[in-house]
Formats: sequence, C-alpha cells, structure tokens
Amino acid sequence: MSTQMDKPVNTESIDLYFKPTGTTNFLMSTLNLKTKDRVIMFDGAVPLHKSVYNIYEFVYSYLNLCSQQYVYFISAILKPESESRPETRTLVKLDGHSKRADRVKELAPMIDRIIATYDLLFSEFINEGGRINKSYRTDTNRSELLKAYEHYNSEVKKNLLDVLS
Repeated sequence: MSTQMDKPVNTESIDLYFKPTGTTNFLMSTLNLKTKDRVIMFDGAVPLHKSVYNIYEFVYSYLNLCSQQYVYFISAILKPESESRPETRTLVKLDGHSKRADRVKELAPMIDRIIATYDLLFSEFINEGGRINKSYRTDTNRSELLKAYEHYNSEVKKNLLDVLS
C-alpha cells in the first residue's frame, strides 16, 4: 500500500532565496495584527535539528487556536555578514481565520510546502542515502542531526499529513 509519505515531495517548486548553513536558525512565531505584538513560540530561534520537534505543534496550534487577528510564521534567521542585524526569511505564512474550516483551507496546500521546505533544508546536509554530506554545526554531534532527520521522516511527516484528517 502506497501512502503520500512514500511519494517524493517536489522540492523544485520551493525556492528558499538563501543557502542554508549550519548556523541558520528557525523561528516559529505569531503576529497579532491588531496590537502588532509578535509572540515567539516554543524555544525561540533554534537550529534545524531542533526545529523539527515543533513543526507539528505549530501546525496544530494554527489549526485549532488561531483567530482571525493572528498570522503564524516559520522564519529562517541567517547569520549576519557583519555586526548588523541578521536577515530573516519567511518560509511559511499562515493567515488567521475565524472559522476552523477556513483555516483548514489555508493550511491544506501549505502542508506539502512545509514538508518540501524541510526536505530541501535537510538535503543541504544529508544525502539521499541518509549520510551527512556537508558540515552542519560544530556544537552538534552528527548523530543529533541524523536522529532529528529520522524523527522528521518517520513521525513529523506522517503527523503533518494526518493533521487535516
């Protein structure tokens, strides 16, 4: 029996507009459109291998808790070239809606985008054979990256594909 998880996700349609490095961190946040307050979710900006553990909670929170006045973001924070502020790239933006059915419509096409984006991010460091092909972070054991990649492939993808069921 073939599942959607068995099918390769088309990463060609994703353009990150930056080259991921081991120092790129990922931030999940919400923005209140009325008050302009931004709330940083989970542990703040974290490396790729730690961000995968929050993807499902991010999507679940959006689907079940997001009101019309909020926008949910997954952003990449790039290491600055100098002492200036780091550049931030929006990877995912989910607009809030008052009805859950409208949030489902907003989220449905984004599930594949989230998966394709994380597939592309991991492919920068791990080849198709599941081996590290590029230096990641000096403060991180290689097994941590591989463990996060395995968790992402075995649990996170499945949960994301099932969240709308």
